[in-house]
Amino acid sequence: MREFYHKTVTSAQIEQYVSRYAHKDLSRIFDQYLRTVKVPVLGIQAECGGGLSYRWRNCVKASIMR
Repeated sequence: MREFYHKTVTSAQIEQYVSRYAHKDLSRIFDQYLRTVKVPVLGIQAECGGGLSYRWRNCVKASIMR
């Protein structure tokens, strides 16, 4: 991260850098884990036919986990 060496940067700059490095838009993940106190909960339920269904709860609106 020499790009930021001896510089004052904002969290937005760091988030953009990480998203660019990952080649993915990670803004929803940052929203979920940095801008809310909500902890995502994965609910799993057994189905009659032997399968499983799952659902994320307690996520921010438009979360990547939905």
